Amino acid sequence: MRRVKGAIVYGILGATLLAIVTHAAVYSGPHGTLVPFGGFSNGIVALPVWPSGLVGALDIRGALALGAAAVVFTFFFVDFFDATGTLVGLASRAGFLDANGDLPRARRTFASDGLAAMAGAALGTSTTTAYIESASGIEEGGRTGLTALTVAALFLAATLFWPLAGVIPAAATAPALIVVGALMLDGLRTIDWDDYAVSIPVFLTVVGMPLTFSIANGVSFGVISYAAIKLLSGRGKEVDPLLYLVAALLIARYVWLGG
Repeated sequence: MRRVKGAIVYGILGATLLAIVTHAAVYSGPHGTLVPFGGFSNGIVALPVWPSGLVGALDIRGALALGAAAVVFTFFFVDFFDATGTLVGLASRAGFLDANGDLPRARRTFASDGLAAMAGAALGTSTTTAYIESASGIEEGGRTGLTALTVAALFLAATLFWPLAGVIPAAATAPALIVVGALMLDGLRTIDWDDYAVSIPVFLTVVGMPLTFSIANGVSFGVISYAAIKLLSGRGKEVDPLLYLVAALLIARYVWLGG
């Protein structure tokens, strides 16, 4: 409210300090339990934990088999639409969308995200893609590549100082994301709520993400409903044919690959 630079970081650090002082059970313990902060038993610096057994552990022949096609297809859609929803949402909040609401230099953006996902898989890490948490940096004023490079340098430092970084519990970062989520709702005021062909898909997109724990599902619901409402209301020519193809593929995915 006071527009204090670094307010989100201060909030995270304050919540972390509160958790340590009050001995709140907010840290991950054995067998999924939550425990209080146990101190720095091995110091604040440690060697990186490298998934050496997973680096390059690829079964290319198995991935190209016909039976794995459904798995590859599903992962592609989940990753693609998750990245789409995240990138458009972040770009909108950063003010990067053009007059038509499109993402500029989208080809480069998606190419970078795709290459990062493949590199992460080859190195055996969790999915390397655009994350909605980046909105917290945008709210603090981050708008250029220098922000990304600074974060990358901090991540590199965290590979050695991970015991110190591990002091911050999820209970401290989750409230920051809730605040950022509330701020990102600003984009909803540009929606034409009187046009049901627009407002209903938007509504399904917004509620579908938290209820299914998936950005990809929310975007999928929006695409399918938008194409269907336009087509069935006699306004089918207003939709690009490619979007109909995407909607059909999404429906096919839910029908045959829903499990």
